[in-house]
Amino acid sequence: MIDIIKLNDPNKIWFTSDIHGYHKNITYGESNWENKETGCRRFDTTELMTNHILSQINKYVKEDDILIDLGDWSFGGIENIWNVRKQLNVKSIYHALGNHDSHIQKNYILPNVYRAEPYSSKLLDGKGIYLSDSEYPDYVEARTLFTEVRNYYEFLIGDTLLCSMHYPIEEWNDRGNKKIKNSYMIHGHSHGTCPFKKGRLDVGMDNAYQIFGEYKPFSYNEIIQIIKSQ
Repeated sequence: MIDIIKLNDPNKIWFTSDIHGYHKNITYGESNWENKETGCRRFDTTELMTNHILSQINKYVKEDDILIDLGDWSFGGIENIWNVRKQLNVKSIYHALGNHDSHIQKNYILPNVYRAEPYSSKLLDGKGIYLSDSEYPDYVEARTLFTEVRNYYEFLIGDTLLCSMHYPIEEWNDRGNKKIKNSYMIHGHSHGTCPFKKGRLDVGMDNAYQIFGEYKPFSYNEIIQIIKSQ
């Protein structure tokens, strides 16, 4: 049985997906893709692309808001999981595993972050250790950078159920039933190429660019407005 997560303030809830931090091939200036004219983000370097995406998230998502990330967090090595996370101001991030999140899925120890003190919640950059001995418990596992990590979420916000995962699906919980008034499917993965289906929305960065003309997270209210206008 899926544990539904109830969120109280719709004005503090944001969704995104497919940050692809430090991903060379999605960056126009460094890509080796044959379809780079249509499949790439128009930045010269991965650093410029990643910094812009993360600054855009910080522009909209405040420290005490809730960010729901639906997968494909980072590329280019396990160290970039922390390199992305440390640049975001928001404290609470629910992460749904994408097809490029294997290090997070396996909960590997991160090589470039450590705890300020044993069992401390304060994380610091640059030590890079691989300790598992309980006498030295200052290592950081990938999943602990997030509020929670799952393959699939159901968020209840007022009378609305948002079924959320990395991949788009055709049917979802309570769609067309009357137990919950509104039930919608929120996903990433398709980078704006997935045809609209009523009640389903790609909240990835590239679809945001197509809809809003900028790379940005989707607010809960924007999601509801877009879905109801379909």
